[in-house]
Amino acid sequence: MNQTSSKLRFFAGRASILLFSFLGALYCLLNASGADLFCLTQGCRIYAGYSFLGIGFYVYGLAGFILIFVLALAYPRARTALWLSLVVGAILVLDGFFLFYQYLFWACLSCLVVAALIGLIALAGIWVLRLPGRSILTVIAGFWFLLFGYVSLEAVKEVYFEPWAIAGEADAPIQVFFSPVCPACSEVVTRILQDPETARLAAFYPVAKNKRDEERIAVWLEAAARQGEPPALTDLFSAPENSAELSGVDRARLRANKVGLAKRGGTSVPFIVTPFLPEPAPPVPVFTPPSGDLFSPPGASPFGVRTPFSPPVQGCGFIEEVDCEENGR
Repeated sequence: MNQTSSKLRFFAGRASILLFSFLGALYCLLNASGADLFCLTQGCRIYAGYSFLGIGFYVYGLAGFILIFVLALAYPRARTALWLSLVVGAILVLDGFFLFYQYLFWACLSCLVVAALIGLIALAGIWVLRLPGRSILTVIAGFWFLLFGYVSLEAVKEVYFEPWAIAGEADAPIQVFFSPVCPACSEVVTRILQDPETARLAAFYPVAKNKRDEERIAVWLEAAARQGEPPALTDLFSAPENSAELSGVDRARLRANKVGLAKRGGTSVPFIVTPFLPEPAPPVPVFTPPSGDLFSPPGASPFGVRTPFSPPVQGCGFIEEVDCEENGR
């Protein structure tokens, strides 16, 4: 009975490693050829150009998976058990460093697919084949799985909590997070919309701080569906005459906007993300009100040459209720 169990474990472990290493080699080959499989996060696009000694990381991955496949194919002859254990441990350590790099900077979903296959190979080697040095491999794999779990959550958060723009293009260079019941938000959004050139480059992301926010957004969305076109964005800042309820999809979108705001370091609205630096306004006479654009890039400004205004200092916190909303409006 024990002999039969050992044989089954041997065949199951060897077949698992052969399968996962083959899939890993195929995946790395396709991505090294420019397939960009599962490239859904910012990190994927950034790391695609990374290389070491002029060789792309997917090529190194391809070589590693082929080496594991060959060793598993020859297992257990000619000390391949020891070599397989050393190679799996070394690849876990190297991939652990890359996972730590992703933890510090950007998560890469495509890279995590490779990492998942490495983890499955390690599990098959440690718990099924019982490779030499299991205790050391288990410790290495434990740290690896902690990093893998954290980076995976970051990737999932980026993919499934992409902010939703209620107006404007999602890839617009200027991103404006606002609350419909925030007076400072009303001022900022209105001023942006008053300049067609600035408005053309902006996307607007609503953040629901409370029920009043949700009600205004729901009424606005219902009017857009009924009319076949969106109402004026500034209508969000007026108290609605009727009421409406958000759908489950819209609630999920608003949660994604909160997550997106938090990821950008925002704790209050209005919150503006822009690649342009604000230009200081020149001194003006006391009786002349400031006017012009919100932000202008250095050099030749696509927004014209008028004086940019400064965003209001007092905003509205979206984590805790603060006394910054309209009274009874």
